[in-house]
Amino acid sequence: MRRSQQSRRRRIRRRTRRVLRIAIPVILVLVVVFLIFTGIKAVVRLLKPDKTPPVIELTRNPDYFVPSAEEYQEEGYKAVDDRDGDLTDSVRRIPSGNVICYEVTDRAGNTTIEYREVPVGDGKAASNTQSSDTQSEGDDSGKASEEAVTYTTDRINIDPGYVPDEKVIYLTFDDGPGEYTERLLEILDRYNVHVTFFVTGGFPAYADMIGKEYEAGHSIGVHSYTHDFAQIYADKKAFWADIEKMEKVVEEQTGHRTNLMRFAGGSSNTLSAMYTQGIMKELTKEAEKKGYHYFDWNVSSGDGSNDCTGQEVINNIINNVPDNDYSVVLCHDTKEFTVNNIEYVIAWALENGYTFLPLNETSTTAHHAVQN
Repeated sequence: MRRSQQSRRRRIRRRTRRVLRIAIPVILVLVVVFLIFTGIKAVVRLLKPDKTPPVIELTRNPDYFVPSAEEYQEEGYKAVDDRDGDLTDSVRRIPSGNVICYEVTDRAGNTTIEYREVPVGDGKAASNTQSSDTQSEGDDSGKASEEAVTYTTDRINIDPGYVPDEKVIYLTFDDGPGEYTERLLEILDRYNVHVTFFVTGGFPAYADMIGKEYEAGHSIGVHSYTHDFAQIYADKKAFWADIEKMEKVVEEQTGHRTNLMRFAGGSSNTLSAMYTQGIMKELTKEAEKKGYHYFDWNVSSGDGSNDCTGQEVINNIINNVPDNDYSVVLCHDTKEFTVNNIEYVIAWALENGYTFLPLNETSTTAHHAVQN
């Protein structure tokens, strides 16, 4: 009996040793493969261009309010980058009235900004502000001014017609007017910034906003009436019929036609070729013959994508504007997240010495290379 038990134990030990002789090398190989794989991934990640901006997190106490902005005590903030780690000490904090701007740039040059509205009052003021921001769409914004449109911005004290040699931003908004346009006009008026609206007939209920845009001193350009590529790019006749339909709306609202335009999709769009091959080359030539000045863009907010966020709109603009002396920036006033965040872009630009101007027939066109 005892010999049988000893024999069984010996067999178990032998089997265990055989299993271990096989298992240990396999485990070691798997570990080595894992380390090599993660190492390669780390190297590849380091070699890839860093396009991810840092993240700024602001500490906010919902119960904290102060009598005035001057008495505000910083609640705290933190900045982290996926490659550079903790960048909190690199954050640039810029107070401006009741708003504080927090700006940080990583080693790759990606910049992020966040804004804090100083909680002035006892808490009731915040509620009142929120109520005013969500007024019904039918609210009247006041009697329109009958003064002629000018291209000067009193805030930055420039002479009429004066265009600096650099650091000029032409904010442009496509596809509206829509339900967020009035909110945008309030923001622009607050900073006395003038922009350009390339308008459509997509939301007839808001057509009166075109008149309000014009009366506020903004430039108006035609974009399309339908913005339906299959319809407007069916042939040249269909395109100009669509533009003329939009011109009539503009004239009804402003009392004037416009000689500014932007092609749906831009002059370099390739989707038009699905309906008429080579139509963009012909339309760009005809536009100039008809006296139109068409504008593309050299900076995109990225808000044409359904996946875009307000923070990405901010980052896309402030990271690319410094590359140009004159930046024609593509935005859409039909996107709520763009309208809600454009104030941060404006505040950043003014703080950094940029001039906002509306487009006119002498402005930088930022033409794209026509593809078809």
